[in-house]
Amino acid sequence: MGDLSELAKEYKGSGFRIIGLSADAMPENPDMVLSSKEMFESAGGNFTNIIASQSVIKTMLQLSLIHISE
Repeated sequence: MGDLSELAKEYKGSGFRIIGLSADAMPENPDMVLSSKEMFESAGGNFTNIIASQSVIKTMLQLSLIHISE
């Protein structure tokens, strides 16, 4: 996460944004969400980090695969 935080600092204000997607915390489980947020903050995360449901993660992975294969 340190490298991503450094990139976020470097490109701040340029229009380039780093967005993290937390795949191990599910919104349906508040304890996991809190743990994920605490871990992100304690690791120095300074960029947008989305905690997404399984369906959102599945869609994002499908879109990534489509983009990679083109």
